[in-house]
Amino acid sequence: MRVLVVEDDLEAQRYLCKGLKEAGHVVDEAGDGETGLTLALSRPYDVAIVDRMLPRLDGLRLVAGMRLALLEAGVAQLVFLVLFSYAFFFEGYAGLTVTVGAVATLFVLMQMTGRVDWEEAFVGSERRIQSGARNAGGSAKDGEP
Repeated sequence: MRVLVVEDDLEAQRYLCKGLKEAGHVVDEAGDGETGLTLALSRPYDVAIVDRMLPRLDGLRLVAGMRLALLEAGVAQLVFLVLFSYAFFFEGYAGLTVTVGAVATLFVLMQMTGRVDWEEAFVGSERRIQSGARNAGGSAKDGEP
């Protein structure tokens, strides 16, 4: 199993990594949130162990960023696969047209995700999560359902 450990306390990081490696897992480690996010987006991991309080990018933002990036990539891949699969049902130029359309769609989606300011997207998603938690917490305190 491939495991990502993101921990800024070096002693705790060494202890976790040593135990996981002894158990036969492949372990990658990062000492801050930005490095952890870079590693998480560069290769697939089965498990990520993330500290909550990290320098440069806290643990919640790191996990939210990983989920957002996976969702964006998943939507792009689904659209590409659906369009590309239709190419086999058409003969001649229609099939070629659908294939070119699928490849162009994938290109456009990749260009769009490449232009996203991910840091701002992560901050915005964290603000929505926090405001939703405050609203839910506030209504529970007031006795509302």
